[in-house]
Amino acid sequence: MSNKPQNINKLFSEIKQLIEEARQTVAVAVNAATTILYWNIGRRIKNEILENKRAEYGEEVVKTLSQELTREYGKGWSEQHIWHCLRFAETFPDNEILYALSRQLSWTHFRKVMYLNDELKREFYIQMTRIENWNTRTLNEKIDSMLFERTAISKKPEDSEEFHFFGSISVGLKPKINLNRFYNLLRQNDLEIGQESRHLSGWYVLEPLKPGIDVVSVANRLFETGLFNFSSPSRSRQYHTY
Repeated sequence: MSNKPQNINKLFSEIKQLIEEARQTVAVAVNAATTILYWNIGRRIKNEILENKRAEYGEEVVKTLSQELTREYGKGWSEQHIWHCLRFAETFPDNEILYALSRQLSWTHFRKVMYLNDELKREFYIQMTRIENWNTRTLNEKIDSMLFERTAISKKPEDSEEFHFFGSISVGLKPKINLNRFYNLLRQNDLEIGQESRHLSGWYVLEPLKPGIDVVSVANRLFETGLFNFSSPSRSRQYHTY
């Protein structure tokens, strides 16, 4: 007769889940702390270089820091890595945004997107990585496949310094949004979901049901609902329209 306690499998599963959740929490915390550390290092170096106002001084600083940090902490502090930190701080100057993203994107995610010179493209891949929970490999594949260039979000007039509304609105829904509310909102504003929406999960191209709809006013109302991914209405309208 087996001495195995009753319900041991259930108990094992519950404890295993607790362990996995704790590991995930620790991993997220470590990743966030590491990412913020690199950002703070980059910001401090940036301020030091700006104060000196000599381009060659920056190279001297990075080279010397690399040597000293490697001597103190071992591998991982190459000149290239320190330049990555500097670029990181330059690309993401807002520490509040950075702190929020650091719990969702890894350092390798940031290192990939921060070298995208187009701000709209960079924001697109950041938000898609958050929404779709892409790992770094998937993010690389999406960038290499020119996903951004193949979507409606990238279509904007070349002769304009700002983005304007030309009859369609591209939006990204926040996770766990009530879709019934979303569809009701569309009907109330005489909008429908365009065919291009099928190419991206969570992203929708909204088109007017009839001519003459003031899409600027519609966009204002949409972003004020709080259903969408960008927290600032003005930035949202700029980044999500063409």
